[in-house]
Amino acid sequence: MGWLDPSGDFALSVPIRTIEIQRDIQTQASRFTLGVGAGITIDSQAQQEWEECQIKAKFLCQLPSEVGLFETILIVNGEPAHIERHLGRLQYSALALGIALSRDHVKELIYAVIKRSCQRAYLCSM
Repeated sequence: MGWLDPSGDFALSVPIRTIEIQRDIQTQASRFTLGVGAGITIDSQAQQEWEECQIKAKFLCQLPSEVGLFETILIVNGEPAHIERHLGRLQYSALALGIALSRDHVKELIYAVIKRSCQRAYLCSM
């Protein structure tokens, strides 16, 4: 990218962060392609250049996602049925989707809901 004027003066640069947006005309869905790079020189260290690329991409790669998890657990007499299976499934799905998940925190939330409820049997959705 750059410019060139009639007198012959110019400036050129190589973009090292680019985002290409492609929109599907029928669905209006957008697909983004992020390109990042580093200035490789004779004394460059491959690992440092790779880390630099990761830092440059971080602003887009770590955006909040609308992807989430949903789980429904049967509660009977104040106890969640098959809680370890539910937690295992949640953890597996979270890992696959790149969502941070604390089993202990989820368990605390479930028991907090149970503590506030006076029903004997119900479904807890989260």
